[in-house]
Amino acid sequence: MKTANLFACVAMLASTLAAAAEPRVAIEVIVDDSGVLSQPKKADEYKLQLLGHLKELRKKRRFAKARIDVISSSYGRSVWIGTPSDLKGPRAAPLVDAVKVRSENCNNLPGAFAELDTNLQILKSRGYDEIHVYLFSSLIHTPVPCSKESTITLPQLPPPFDINDVLTSSDAIRTVAVYWVNPHQKRPWLDHLQTTAQWLNAKGGRFALMDIENTKYQLNSRLEGLTR
Repeated sequence: MKTANLFACVAMLASTLAAAAEPRVAIEVIVDDSGVLSQPKKADEYKLQLLGHLKELRKKRRFAKARIDVISSSYGRSVWIGTPSDLKGPRAAPLVDAVKVRSENCNNLPGAFAELDTNLQILKSRGYDEIHVYLFSSLIHTPVPCSKESTITLPQLPPPFDINDVLTSSDAIRTVAVYWVNPHQKRPWLDHLQTTAQWLNAKGGRFALMDIENTKYQLNSRLEGLTR
């Protein structure tokens, strides 16, 4: 009996140590649900591809309990918080609806980045070990309020909000990937985010900024930095 109890204690201790060794992982997702997103119907399909990859993480011990924050780029605020398992259950339906393109919506990039900054500071204060950041966005900012009469000239410079400071604010950040970028916006944003790209590359992280066709190719198979 004593031997059995000893084995039980050892097993419990091993389980506790294994749980303690698992990193605390967070995934931040900014989703463009505005009227300026290119190929809106197709974009909505690929947003679901991205969410599908996140849902599959529930099968991987390392990421099964990851915290997922989803930020609307039109509202500039978090619209959903959950885990990969929540993407399989009833809580997934409100998120699927929340990320759909709405033609009347403006695109508030500074607001979305400010919300991302707030979320990253919270994660840093709570001791998260590993953070992955994903943007699904045209990277076109629109004036607020916006309307069909609003004029947008492309290429458009990034808004006066230093996203590099945000994306390099925590050593826990491992991935920054941007999907569905308007072709006219790719070069200005690649130039703008050089600091982030160099910082991640130096620490063995992943940086990627993809136009629409590259997004389709990659999301059909994997999610940058998390799946293979």
